[in-house]
Amino acid sequence: MLPGWIGVEKDLQGIKDSAPQDTKILMVDYKKILSFGYLDKFNENFLKYLEKNVSSKCILVGVSLGGIFAVKFAYSHPEKVEKLILVDPEGIGRKNPTRELFNLVRSRILQRREKAILSLDSIGEFFRELLLQISLGLYACTECILSDLKSISVPLTFIWGEKDCVTSLADGRKMHEAAPNSKFVVLKGLGHDWIAYSPKHFWANIT
Repeated sequence: MLPGWIGVEKDLQGIKDSAPQDTKILMVDYKKILSFGYLDKFNENFLKYLEKNVSSKCILVGVSLGGIFAVKFAYSHPEKVEKLILVDPEGIGRKNPTRELFNLVRSRILQRREKAILSLDSIGEFFRELLLQISLGLYACTECILSDLKSISVPLTFIWGEKDCVTSLADGRKMHEAAPNSKFVVLKGLGHDWIAYSPKHFWANIT
C-alpha cells in the first residue's frame, strides 16, 4: 500500500486491523524508498523492495499521492501487479501547491521547536524529511497520470469519496474515462480520508 502525501502508518492502521485472515499488508514508508527528493528513482527502488518482500504478484494500492506512484509502477512493471486499486488518487496535474507547502513547512518547524533540536544529526534528519515532503507535495499537485492510465494493462479499480474536497469526484471521472475497462466505485457521503476511518468500504470493494 502506497500512502498519501503526509500519510503515516497509524492513519491506515484500520486497514490492517480489519484485513481478512492471512492477508499480508505492506505499508510503504517513502523515507525508505526515496531520499533527497529523487522521485524518479521510485520505480527502481520499489521494484527492489517488492523482490525482497513479496514472492508473487501483488495487489497494489495507491492512496491519494500514492496513486500516482502506483500507476507509474503498474505501467512500467505490469508483471509484478495482479490488480491496481486507486483510492482518491492525485494525478490531474493542475493544482497550485503554494498554500499546502507553506502549511507543511510551518507545521514541521513548530513540531521541531516543541521537541527541541539537540544535535546536528537531528537537524540534518529534519531537513532531509522536510525536503522529501516538499518534493512529494509538488509532485502530488503537478503530476498528471491521464496518459499513463490509458496504457494500464492490469485490472484497475477506482474507489472515490463522493464528498472529496482534495481530489474531486469530477477528477475521478476524468481518470476513469482515461483508463479503459476500469471500475469506478463512488462512496456516498464520504470525503478524501475515508479509508482511515471507514476501512470496511475498502475491503468491500476491492474484489
